[in-house]
Amino acid sequence: MSRAIGDSAAIEFAVGFYDALGSGRSVEFAYKFGCAATRLTGNAEQQTPILKKKPKSRKDIQNDKDDFQKIIDLIKKQENKEIDVITISANNYDQFLSVDEIRPDHESVILNESFCAGGSGANTVCGLSMLGKKTSIVGCVKDDDHGLKIKESFSNFSVDNELLIIENDIAYCEQETGRTWILVEKFSARRLISVIPGINNCLSEILRVNNGQKLEKVLEKIKKSKILHLTSFAGKREMELQLAILEQIRDEDIVVSFTPGAIYVAEGLNKLSGFLVSTNILFLYTEQLNRLLDRSDEIEGFKKELPLNKKAQMFFDWKIRKQMTHPMILIIRDYLQDIPMDVYQNKIYIASHHDQEVNFYSHGSQKTNVINKTIIPEDTTGSADALVTGFLYGILEQRDMITCAEFGLILCQNVSKKLGARSNLLNETLLNSFWDKLEELM
Repeated sequence: MSRAIGDSAAIEFAVGFYDALGSGRSVEFAYKFGCAATRLTGNAEQQTPILKKKPKSRKDIQNDKDDFQKIIDLIKKQENKEIDVITISANNYDQFLSVDEIRPDHESVILNESFCAGGSGANTVCGLSMLGKKTSIVGCVKDDDHGLKIKESFSNFSVDNELLIIENDIAYCEQETGRTWILVEKFSARRLISVIPGINNCLSEILRVNNGQKLEKVLEKIKKSKILHLTSFAGKREMELQLAILEQIRDEDIVVSFTPGAIYVAEGLNKLSGFLVSTNILFLYTEQLNRLLDRSDEIEGFKKELPLNKKAQMFFDWKIRKQMTHPMILIIRDYLQDIPMDVYQNKIYIASHHDQEVNFYSHGSQKTNVINKTIIPEDTTGSADALVTGFLYGILEQRDMITCAEFGLILCQNVSKKLGARSNLLNETLLNSFWDKLEELM
């Protein structure tokens, strides 16, 4: 103890310490768990206990890696797998309407419209396929005009769509392919998005028919993949399906990335535990992290005004208390509050857990904005999916985390130049060309 410690704090620390040790955890984990247990009770003495260790040998130092490097090691172990990224995603046919203004009781004038296939995870695997990665999609559409156009889009991007189910069973005659209407304000890129999930809300039921034969095929293909990327569905059964799949692949060496989006974030931190116990790469907006921490009964002392690195530390403290020991990094996208749509001023924060500390990296996109002024994009609908695309591409290429973030920002900005999430994706040659130019500016 670094100084005298009160009885209640000593008891809380000892209970937490021996509880973890008795569960077969390491001394180091038990120490962290004891400190976290002390903090959880509101006791201010969680920093009093100090763990003293022998000096590390050269071999220990070589093995002392933060969670980002552990994820890279997981990717290296899977080099012989045939699929780079597989996603379980909703699939929608998007209609983009460029309007003069979006506000209540205003008759917006449609200036331009366009159509394209969409869906968060679906957009990401299309982007990765453009970058030369082998990708696969799990989902369903109806056997209608929009569904067939979605299937054609995957074929055009060379995405394996064997597990994209074209449903024509009479049992689903009242369902249609998912639709999304997106109003984009011309001079600000503000958006209003309305979704009809349609057949997407039947994916769990469709996969489980005939004793789950289709679900077995999904599991087989996931096990052949390096990364499983999950995004949100509107239906509760689809959320339960994803959780069941994660449970069945927990012992596999598969990197899991997760973009919960507003729908799943609204469930709160504790309800997302089933996802987070397997998630290695978690993508959030700052406001989404705020909401997760604010809505948790187990987070003490949270305030929106806290620095982002403190919020990340709170998240990882919660992870330790939940005895989640797997490697995980947070990718947090932040933007200027006064110009929220200016993707050219976005910042990416990366929190990677190491020992009992959080390594926190900040990476801004100002280097790509050489004219140093606000640029309003055409549409930001697919920018978050493009950011995920770039980061996962960097992970697969085993690049450092700052390069991963830079790849994400380049794709994010490029996609935002046109209406539609897949309208301005880069191939591998163009992305590396952009990257080479940026390195010259550094």
